[in-house]
Amino acid sequence: MARQVLGHAGALAAAARAVPGRLRTQQSLEAMLNRSAVFHHRETGALGETGVSRSQPPPEDGECIRRIVESYKRAAAVDHGAGESQWTGFLTQLNSEIHEALLAGDIQKVTEELRHPAANNLFYGFENIRLDYTNECRKNPASADGLTRHIYDCLARLAEALGAVPVADVPPSGD
Repeated sequence: MARQVLGHAGALAAAARAVPGRLRTQQSLEAMLNRSAVFHHRETGALGETGVSRSQPPPEDGECIRRIVESYKRAAAVDHGAGESQWTGFLTQLNSEIHEALLAGDIQKVTEELRHPAANNLFYGFENIRLDYTNECRKNPASADGLTRHIYDCLARLAEALGAVPVADVPPSGD
């Protein structure tokens, strides 16, 4: 198992180096799920039936949004020397609409974007909530189920790491 993980990490690093200066965001949901499946160790039935929760009424967060906009504008006014950073590319290419809304002080647009992260790429790089994955899940129930199971496994591993639940007894893989 350890050789598989290390080999997988090496292949990912080589692929990343092979595409310099270009955003590597075109990976399909299926490819991401297949790539991460090596880390999953829970039985498929452990999750049970998956579903989607209903939206809650929006919170009274106008003051918080205003502070986010003001902080963003101040931070954007300073050159942090990111240069050709991939994160600069993510911001300018994947999140240009919210970037422009933040700079323009468009509270309504910023509020909408922050309240619906599955409708944009704002969380890209921090979480797998991405617009292309969301669209794939809407079209393909199997993709939605696979992503739900992946997220469940990630949360279960976090709970184990924090000691909130006992670590699952994982049998040796034979490698």
